[in-house]
Amino acid sequence: MFNNKLKFRVFVLGLSLYLSVNALFAEQSLRNARDSKIIVKGTSTLHDWSMEAETFDCIVSIDEGASEGPIVNQISFSLMVENLKSDKAALDKNAYKALKTEEIQFRSTSLESLNISTEQVSGIITGDLTIAGSTKTVSFPFEGGINAGQGMECYAVYKINMKDFGIDPPVFMLGTLKTGAEVDVIIQLNLQNQ
Repeated sequence: MFNNKLKFRVFVLGLSLYLSVNALFAEQSLRNARDSKIIVKGTSTLHDWSMEAETFDCIVSIDEGASEGPIVNQISFSLMVENLKSDKAALDKNAYKALKTEEIQFRSTSLESLNISTEQVSGIITGDLTIAGSTKTVSFPFEGGINAGQGMECYAVYKINMKDFGIDPPVFMLGTLKTGAEVDVIIQLNLQNQ
């Protein structure tokens, strides 16, 4: 009887220690949900155009065990180029050819001017963006809302000059139709707990 009580106390002590250490080093991951999207908008000599992707990966790693409050450790993003779609197959084909790659990637290196309240978040994210085999450090502001215990929604717009990544803006119909070098990338994320 005495031996069973001792085993039970050791078990409870061990479980308590495990849960305390686990909470101390708690890391949470948020991942984009189905209603997240990436929209790329550009211009051409004929008309404006846009492409949209609803299938991509975005993971935000948050350390909730930090003494100063939650800290975002890492934001990573990857988009398979062929998941970008417009309403015109010819536009899609030329865009994929111009991008010269299968995947676009982003990995954060820092967050600045981070403001977090119980309902809102904003800041400036800096990281390495890889498009068409060329990696550049970029920074852009973001803002969003926090859904307590469920995740967050974030919104950002970033202007990219295709030539900065070694991409020649697509040309159609023997050069009579040209796309502009700058595109706006609109990021709408619904991040949910994993």
